[in-house]
Order: sequence, then C-alpha cells, then structure tokens
Amino acid sequence: LDELLRELKTVVEAKKAKNTSEEAFGKKDYTTLQMLKRPSFWMAFLCISFLAAVGNSVISFAKDLAMSVNAPESLAVSLVGVLSVCNGLGRILTGVIFDAIGRRKTMIFANVITICAAGVTLFAVVVNSLWLCVAGLCLTGLSYGACPTFMAAFTSSFYGMKHFSNNMALMTFTVMVGSFIATASNKVLELTGTYTATFIMLLALTFVALILNFFIKCRIIIHSHKTILGNHAPVRNNISCILPFLSCCQNAGQPHPNRHQMKCKKYNQKYYYL
Repeated sequence: LDELLRELKTVVEAKKAKNTSEEAFGKKDYTTLQMLKRPSFWMAFLCISFLAAVGNSVISFAKDLAMSVNAPESLAVSLVGVLSVCNGLGRILTGVIFDAIGRRKTMIFANVITICAAGVTLFAVVVNSLWLCVAGLCLTGLSYGACPTFMAAFTSSFYGMKHFSNNMALMTFTVMVGSFIATASNKVLELTGTYTATFIMLLALTFVALILNFFIKCRIIIHSHKTILGNHAPVRNNISCILPFLSCCQNAGQPHPNRHQMKCKKYNQKYYYL
C-alpha cells in the first residue's frame, strides 16, 4: 500500500504543477450511446447551450442594439464586425488558456466571461452608454468564440479520442439549442420593446450554466496489477475527481475521522476518490 501511495502521490504532484490533474490519469473511450448515458454529458450540453445562446442572441440584433444606445449607423455596422473579430480571438485565447490552466478552470473562466458580457451589456442598455455597449459586444464575441474550443476539449478529455468524431458531432447540437434560445430572446424583445428583459433572461441562463459547470465532474480509470491490503483484488477502479485521493486511500477500509468517511468505505467496493 505504501509503495502504491508513493507512486500515485508522485503522479498527482507532478500534474498539479501544470494545473491539469483532472486529466492526468487514464481515460476510457466512450461510444456515443455510452456518452448519452452519462450525467456529465447532459450537464455540459446544457451549460454550453446556455453560454452559446448569449452570443447567438447578441449577434442577431447587434446593430440595432448599438443604435439603441445612440451609436451612428456606420459605427453600429462596424461593431458587428468587431464582434466577429472578437469571436475569432476568443477561440485562440481559449486554446492558450486551456493549455495553461486545464479544462475545468477554462470552462469556468469562459462562463465568467459570458456572465460579464451579459451583465455589462445589460448595464449599458440601462444607463444608455455607448462605450459600455462596445465593451459588452467585445466580451460577447470572446465568450462566444470560447464555446467551440472548450466544447472540443471537454469531449476529448471526458470521452476519449476513439469515437471523438461522432461524439463531437452530437455535442455541436448545442449551437442549435442556442439558436432556439436566441429566437426566444428576440421574441421577448419583440413583446417588451426593450433589451432589458432580454438581457436579464440571458444573464439568468449564464448563472444556471455556472451552477451546472461546478457539478461537472470527471470519472477516471486507473489500471494496475498491484494488490493492496493483503488478499484484496487487483486495483482496477473508477476514480472520481471529487474527493482528495490520498486522504481517503491512506485510511481505506478503516473508520475515517472526517467527512470523507462514507466515501472511503467504498474502497471495499473497489472505488477510490480524488
């Protein structure tokens, strides 16, 4: 057991240095049907759909939005182009950030940027500020561009590369859901005659997405032929990224003094927890 713990501790510490411990261990390749049975897929699908809905909605009325805060028509048209440029930059920046801090933090970061985009644009409409509207449109472009990048990273890191083309094809339906929400937001705009209600709805969706984001957890598989605790079976277990691994593993099969006790008892069912 001590030898196994030392090896695992070395792996964990090395990967923590790169802030990518959640993708550090072995991965399983999931078929599309297997992916559809996982709660993580549906949480991520809804999360990405809600985030993409902000970009889809704003793109559909960006020119009219800018003119509503007293932007000249020529500037309003230019701002639509700026939004598109920020969309492209968002894809590149998200890839760089993903390499630097890992998938989970990147998804949360993109979610926070989307919240800021909706919030700043809402405030711009309330106070009738052109420059805040420009900032909101730029943030919207960046956040919208982040969606396809971390969507691909999520799909590959959670469900493997063997069936990536099929799994990713299904995940791209988030754009369709986002388009439906954009249609609904335009309907709200038509009924209320103001952008305030529309952006309140979009802002609420971004907070729902953030909650879903925090609940997306990875389950990872370790394969080993070492035995532990005497005659126990070889280690071939599912690992959840939810709880600290070593604190549980050191007391596996024994009463644990802290809140991880119930999780540690599952060791006898061949489960470890991170």
